Parts: sequence; structure tokens; C-alpha cells
Amino acid sequence: MQKAAVLERINEYPRVKEVDEEEPGDNEVIIEQDVTGICYRDILTMEGFFPRAKFPIIPGHEISGRVKEVGRNVIKFKKGDRVASLIYVPCGNCEFCRTGRENLCRNKKVFGEELQGAYRKYVRVPEISLVKVPRNVSPEAAAISACVTGMVVQALETVGHLKAGENVLITGAGG
Repeated sequence: MQKAAVLERINEYPRVKEVDEEEPGDNEVIIEQDVTGICYRDILTMEGFFPRAKFPIIPGHEISGRVKEVGRNVIKFKKGDRVASLIYVPCGNCEFCRTGRENLCRNKKVFGEELQGAYRKYVRVPEISLVKVPRNVSPEAAAISACVTGMVVQALETVGHLKAGENVLITGAGG
């Protein structure tokens, strides 16, 4: 058992409850979290903004920690690796996923909305949604990297058509 913040329904605050620790599936990893972020998206979920959210749900999608356990088919990660997660699990089968644009996947499932999220110590995450964290990156920076950094990179590259060597001004960041 572990403690988790569980959101039972819309327009309520999460409550701390005891929940089962999960076992990894064949292609999944259990992460022992160092840090999780609290994002504006979590607040929007609590307010019912995302209709696909399934209740009761453990909120949180900013996941950073160390691999505690791996499923039998996991090949990219081993116990003790520092990792961070995407905020979602892509389907892996659609045109967007097959062309490296998983962020546009219409079938993706988001942690803290359709999948149990990060407001707990141990989180189960599919291997496809994980990246290794370099030693020089703090757990705090790693936790927010998929949410904030992914949004900024998408905007600069895809919308802004930014090229290497160009200058930019960043006046704020957030979900």
C-alpha cells in the first residue's frame, strides 16, 4: 500500500488515501518518484475541464524519479535509472505515432486524467512514455520537462519555424 492524493469527483479537492502499489506489466516500469509537479492542467482536471477524465483519479502528470522495477519485456531501462515521463501514453499505431509526432496522437491517454497519475510515491508508466534523465539535470527540472519544455519546443519548431542560431525571447512558461 502507498498514500496517494485521490480526486473522487469534479470540484472537490483530492484526499489522501491508501492505494495499492501496482506491479509492472510486461512493457511497463515502476518509478519511485523524487519529485512531481503541480500543473495548472491538474487544477483544470479538478474543475472538470477535461471531459475524458475518469473518476476517481490520482492527478498529476509531471513524473520524475528512479526505476524501481521493470516488466519482463522492458529493454531501455534498468533498476536505478533516472527517468522522466511524457504526460501521456501514445497509442503507437496511428499516423502521428508512426511519423514521430506522438504529441498529436488522438488516442493518447493522459496521466492524471485517463490514467492514474503522479500524486503518489510509486507510479506505473509504459516504457514508450519514458526518457532517461542526464546526471546534470535536477529532479525538479526533469519533472516539468515533458509538460513545459515539450510545449515550448513544439511552439518554436512547428509554429514559429525557429532555425538553429536564431534568437528568441521567452517571457513566461506554463501549461
